[in-house]
Amino acid sequence: MAKILIVDDDADLVQVVASFLRKENHVVEIAHNADDGRHLLSSCEYDVVVLDWSLPDGSGVDILKWYRKAGSAPVIMLTGKAAIAHKEEGLDAGADDYLTKPFSMKELSARIRALLRRPPIVNAGLSAGSYILQPSSLTVKKGKTEIRLPPREFALLEFLFRHPQEVFKSDVLMARVWRSDSEATTDSLRTAVKQIRRKLEDDTIIETIPGAGYKLGNL
Repeated sequence: MAKILIVDDDADLVQVVASFLRKENHVVEIAHNADDGRHLLSSCEYDVVVLDWSLPDGSGVDILKWYRKAGSAPVIMLTGKAAIAHKEEGLDAGADDYLTKPFSMKELSARIRALLRRPPIVNAGLSAGSYILQPSSLTVKKGKTEIRLPPREFALLEFLFRHPQEVFKSDVLMARVWRSDSEATTDSLRTAVKQIRRKLEDDTIIETIPGAGYKLGNL
């Protein structure tokens, strides 16, 4: 599971790609122009960015150069520009991968998985104490028992498992787990935490730090 931003002005294509990736349990956000893409990249964190070259109000390469001044998420250029010179320019600008249209959805998904295998590892099982998380199936194994969580609850727990010693404020957790255009609230976060504790029958798996936020419990 990852949070992915797609910046592409082809609305039909983007919807197909987003639908495919969401079925693989990713959180997907969309920008159809350069301005919206810059806004989301400057205000949210993503695990992967899928970026078109030709946008109605700018160049994907220009966005990439701008983003690389501070942003570190892996970027896949997804474009119809297939010339070697274009590939060279895109990769030199900071792209981690380059895929030309038309393309196979399975190949795009495989390339995303390859980027996510870079540290921190996203697709491998995570363990802490008696728990094992399997992102591919959204399941939590507790001893011999397997519990399947809804995508948002699993994403919240997975994020905390990946940062076991850190305390996160509510707004940070919502930015990492909820879509940016969703109506995320502190109440919805508290509800998700409550549901995780209830379903796993463990009130200590997520620790509430008064005045500071939440962290993974001492498993």
